[in-house]
Amino acid sequence: MNRILAVLSLSFLYLFNVLEAAPTIDQFHIFTVASQRTNGLIQLLESCKYRNIEIDILGLGEPYPITGHGQKLVYLKEYIQDLPDEDVVMYIDGYDTLVLASKEDILSKFLDKKKACIFGSGIHHWGYPKLVSKFPKSPTRFAYLNAGTFIGYVAFLKKMLNAIGTFELETSDQGLIAPFYLEHTKEMILDHHCQLFIPLQGVKESEILCDPVEKTMKCLITDTKPCIIHGNGHGRSLYQTVFNELFLTNKPSEDEEQIIESRVVKKPPKVKNKKKPVKKVDRKKPINKPKKKKIRKPL
Repeated sequence: MNRILAVLSLSFLYLFNVLEAAPTIDQFHIFTVASQRTNGLIQLLESCKYRNIEIDILGLGEPYPITGHGQKLVYLKEYIQDLPDEDVVMYIDGYDTLVLASKEDILSKFLDKKKACIFGSGIHHWGYPKLVSKFPKSPTRFAYLNAGTFIGYVAFLKKMLNAIGTFELETSDQGLIAPFYLEHTKEMILDHHCQLFIPLQGVKESEILCDPVEKTMKCLITDTKPCIIHGNGHGRSLYQTVFNELFLTNKPSEDEEQIIESRVVKKPPKVKNKKKPVKKVDRKKPINKPKKKKIRKPL
């Protein structure tokens, strides 16, 4: 028992020292997971380009489970395994997120919280129905853990993955992380005020304000400007509205028109058949041939 307490104490002291060390911008890494080159991925990269941010993409061209996001945690483990424990890593989903702040601002907001890890906080929950009642009371409508965006020290993220252990790739990543969060609420917090992340599901268009000049978005619910917006669930259409307002306000030149248009997805494209359908003839039924007109002969 004493040995276990000693190990836990050493782990706490080590994590405390990591938190006290202020990482530089070169020790801050950002990555996403995307198996395909989608319009959402292109829009994410465009928002990163505006802020001069380089983002690492994992899993491009590789198979990804249809259900659950357990694979994402596998990529997280792969990404951080060779990074120093005192470095900071931020993950954001690949198909429905936008970066609306500089790398320096994101790191600064994280360090100000003096926590080991911060996850996005959504209005709705998914993947852990039996744990919802155990979540601490939120000061805002954003009450539940959302694993589509998070930031943390490498040492703590390794600790989280070790605690989760082995799992099926089809398992909900949020379902795996939520129990760990409830046991570590002092070290790990949710971004209830959307200072870093805002999951848009449950947010109305009237509750946000876009600034096309500064390329920022204000959440009127919390009176904050999130660094990352996340169009999770039914928030996808609002995410697209934000992208259009922030990055398509200036009319593109003629040679750029086609490129930018292909990046914006308003509605899923409809597949049209160019070939006319061939009318099938039921050979069992008699074919009604047109009657020939009788020509009367002159008397």
